[in-house]
Amino acid sequence: MSRFRPHHAAVLAVAAALLAPISVAHAASPGVNIAGPPTPQLVEQVIASGAKSVRIFALWRDLEPSARGQYPPNVHSDYGLQQLSGVFDAGLLALNAAGVKPLYVLVESPQWANGSTDYLVPPTNVADFAGFAGRFAAHNRSLGGQVLGYEIWNEADIGERALRAFLGRPRQDRLELGVRLAHEALLSLIHLSEPTRPY
Repeated sequence: MSRFRPHHAAVLAVAAALLAPISVAHAASPGVNIAGPPTPQLVEQVIASGAKSVRIFALWRDLEPSARGQYPPNVHSDYGLQQLSGVFDAGLLALNAAGVKPLYVLVESPQWANGSTDYLVPPTNVADFAGFAGRFAAHNRSLGGQVLGYEIWNEADIGERALRAFLGRPRQDRLELGVRLAHEALLSLIHLSEPTRPY
């Protein structure tokens, strides 16, 4: 009579593992960046690339160039602002129709918000930026748009111009400002994009 030995169990375990169905690992979906607003030409290129996500820079200084609350524009707004907003709207819907979701990077202060000609200088009042972020998200939601997410600012502590923006501020102050900016913007995004959500 043959005895079952521990090494038999090991052999059986290996054989079972080899005979088990192979599970397929799925690679992360590719994504791309586009520079500037999602014009029809850029949207076509994104779709042709096969990407399922696209990172788009939505510059606050362009979308609210001269006053708080300019975005989203209305029929009385500056024609150029209406056109730019229309490019973002059409881009979102065209991308979604092709199964692509944008990740919007909300960045760059208008001069009225930071008192500087350098758009990398953060706003004096973070609530101004937060309000814009919330209105931008709420508007996209009102269109029925599917968005991957919103990136708050971009590399605020990297680069010569960004460092000039924080000149004279200790590292702790820079970090605190960045956290406050993100915190206020996220609260606004949640509140304005989902106004009926219970808290």
